[in-house]
Amino acid sequence: MAPHEDVDGREEALRRLAEAAIGETGEPTSEAIAALSPEETRRMLHELRVHQIELWMQNEELQRVQRELEANRLRYYELYNHAPVGYCTLDGAGRILEGNLTLGRLLGVVPEKLIGRTFAEFIHPDDQDTYYLYGKGLPGNGTPGVCEIRLFQEGDAPFWARVESARVPDGGDCLGTRMVLGDITAQRQLEIDKRMLDVRLQQAQTLESLGRLAGGVAHDMNNVLGAILGLSTACLEHPPEPTATRHAFETISKAALRGGKMVQGLLSFARQGAIEARELDVNLLLEDEVHLLERTALAKVRLRLELAPDLRSVSGDPVALARAVMNLCVNAVDATPEDGTLTLRTLNVDKDWVEIQVLDTGCGMSQEVQDHALEPFFTTKPEGRGTGLGLSMVHGIVQAHQGQLHIHSEVGSGTQVSIRLPALRSLAPHGAVRTTPTGVEGAGGLQILVVDDDLLVLGAMESLLSVLGHLPTGVTSGEEAVLRLESGLRPDLVILDLNMPGWGGAGTLPRLRLLMPDLPILLATGRADQFAMDLAASQPRVSLLAKPFSLADLKARLAVWAPGVNL
Repeated sequence: MAPHEDVDGREEALRRLAEAAIGETGEPTSEAIAALSPEETRRMLHELRVHQIELWMQNEELQRVQRELEANRLRYYELYNHAPVGYCTLDGAGRILEGNLTLGRLLGVVPEKLIGRTFAEFIHPDDQDTYYLYGKGLPGNGTPGVCEIRLFQEGDAPFWARVESARVPDGGDCLGTRMVLGDITAQRQLEIDKRMLDVRLQQAQTLESLGRLAGGVAHDMNNVLGAILGLSTACLEHPPEPTATRHAFETISKAALRGGKMVQGLLSFARQGAIEARELDVNLLLEDEVHLLERTALAKVRLRLELAPDLRSVSGDPVALARAVMNLCVNAVDATPEDGTLTLRTLNVDKDWVEIQVLDTGCGMSQEVQDHALEPFFTTKPEGRGTGLGLSMVHGIVQAHQGQLHIHSEVGSGTQVSIRLPALRSLAPHGAVRTTPTGVEGAGGLQILVVDDDLLVLGAMESLLSVLGHLPTGVTSGEEAVLRLESGLRPDLVILDLNMPGWGGAGTLPRLRLLMPDLPILLATGRADQFAMDLAASQPRVSLLAKPFSLADLKARLAVWAPGVNL
């Protein structure tokens, strides 16, 4: 028999004994008690004691259950109030009925003061419609829904929150809302950062593809420009008549040189162009760029030149540095209103640096814009007017010269961009970057083997070398060049194109060196990248000859290898 059945039996036995002891009056009488037999009396006392014990045990059980309920209530309070997410309950009108401590911290209000306020007043104005449509779409059967909105913390900036809620009966005819509320601002920022990284990865892949394209285009273009420039400068060495014809060749030479600068700019953009270091007078370089600016961008602004007369020389690539300065000047002019001022300034900084400053009186840049100004593809110009690559290219050129670039700007107060370059110890003589053709070539020439797969370039090279009094032999592949040497040809010098089918320059170079260990070799290339520089440095008596080159450039390079020849 179950315990509660024993209790019920005892209560029934006690009832019968009590009735027997009470009698007809309803009160216990001595006669009725005396009428009980000793056995019945003992039984009654026993049953009373047992019942007393059972009542005590039931009371203990009730107290234990009460303590557990209180502990559970406290645990619920702790879990509810100190949960990592905010909890709240809304009535049918969207008023807050209850909320936990986390909700209060998220909204910047103690929970007691949230009671009675509408949840919508904490939602960012731009997200009110989103929340309204979300609430309208919640079913009334307790199925949860999710949305992401911005909430206001009183006295602070908005934050992103993930809202999970369900509509349930509120005890009356209306449906209330129970609302699992979490701050996802950090998660949102991670997602934004990831998207930015994905964009930059795509940009890097785009740059890599453009770099490969630029390298191929540069090689072919420099071959064409090299032929044009070489022949036009050769004709200028022996001026034809009439004067108009000479003027035409001068124009052709200038056009070829400009084309070469454009190709070099393409290679610098693709980070494939090598720095051709030479001693430079920065003042002279700026003066040359100003002449170009005067014909193009300086019509709307005043120009001020503040060039240090005792400026130290630097070692650098004049084409690359000129392009960097031109880019800064164009940016400055674009940012400067009519009648503004563009200042180009040079100065010595201590004994170690030469500084170029480009200053404008334009609109200036905010700190946020300055923080991103050197990033590829970042631009504040309207669509179609800027690529966002200009300052990034300038930065790359400065870094390639072991220099430093600094930007200082304030909105409405203009911008100053400073380029610092390592200074050489000596002062640069005026006109250090200008080269003029040397005198007429003399008698006595070199036996030169020219190796190039481009017939246009090969023909131009043979003509140039013939004009200089040399004896050229042209072949169209490295394989043919090796056969000529194996057949007994002993040239004084080889001009070897680097980019050719078959063995190419890289495969031909060591084979030529095995046949003639002391043979001087000029590696001619329209893409003087790091690979070309490393290849030239790996072999003795090998030097790079970057295309396009003029007659004067070729003469100067040949003089290095044949100083005894009267050139």
